[in-house]
Formats: sequence, C-alpha cells, structure tokens
Amino acid sequence: MIPINQTHLQITYSGNGTLNLPNGTETIRTTSSTSGIGALIDSDFAGKEILTTEDGSESATARVYNLVRFSMQEGTGRGIVIAVFHTNSTGMIAALEGMILAGIIELYPDGTGWVTLWDWQSGIPLLPPPTTTVEEPPLMDDTTTTTATNATATAAADINATTAPEEEEVGEEQTTPTIPAPNPLLE
Repeated sequence: MIPINQTHLQITYSGNGTLNLPNGTETIRTTSSTSGIGALIDSDFAGKEILTTEDGSESATARVYNLVRFSMQEGTGRGIVIAVFHTNSTGMIAALEGMILAGIIELYPDGTGWVTLWDWQSGIPLLPPPTTTVEEPPLMDDTTTTTATNATATAAADINATTAPEEEEVGEEQTTPTIPAPNPLLE
C-alpha cells in the first residue's frame, strides 16, 4: 500500500488460485495481479486485475470493485466483490469473456486474504462486442428505390405482354414503422 493522500491509497496485490468455469471439466490453476485505488474512509477499492493461466498461455483482464468492513483491533476485514472479465482467449478461459462475477473477500491479520467468486446470472444475454470497422451503407435515393420497386412489379405483371407497357405513375414507397422492443431497465 502506498499512501496517495490522507484519504486514499494505491494498493497492489497478487495471488494464485483455481478457476472452475461453468460447464468446464477441469480445474484451471491461475495467478493474478491487481492494482487500484482504495479509500480509507469508505473502505472501498476499484482496480484492474490481470488473471493468467499458470502456464502463462492465456490471460484475462477484470475491473474489480470491493467494499470491505475492517476490524482494526483484529487486523481483519470482510466484504463483497464484483468483477467484470474480458479476454481475447479462445482456449481454456474463453468462457470468462463478459462474465460478471460476485463474491466475498476475507482479509487476515498476516496480510493474506481469500476471495471466492461466483458467476452472476442476470438472465440477459451478453451482447456481441462492437466491430472495429464501420461500414458505410450503400447510397440510394428514394426515386431509385421506388422506380426499381415499381419496375420489378411491372415486369412481373407484363411477362406475357406483346406490346410495350404504357408509362407508369411512380407512387410513394410505403414502409411499416418499426417499434423497438421494451427495455426492462427503463420500466
């Protein structure tokens, strides 16, 4: 811990542990390093954790938030933890991508601690990550669209005609309004 001012600390810690992913068949040994800012008054912590498989072949990054209540007399602390993971892994820890974890933290007088996290289920599917390229939509004006629509309809209607069709009137294109699905977060 490095004091920043009278109310905040720069905190860095590391550890090792095991990871049991949902629908996983094996226990994955990991190491982690975390750094962030802790508040002395509110006993909260916000930081970034880098979780790496023991062999170093895969890694994930998490935003971590802790709220801890301390017993200064005993030198212990207990609290809650939430974390949101992101990874580019396509291997053992790929399932961590976008996972929200919630759990508990226990801090001991000797400076060690224990964190247990569970996969939090919101019931809302994870959205796919945004694409890094922006595709421009094709340029069209209403006249071209309407003419093409009418021309297609005319060609289908006059398939057996022996003379050239008369000039057609160009009508307005009709569209059906799209009503967005309700957003449960706004209700």
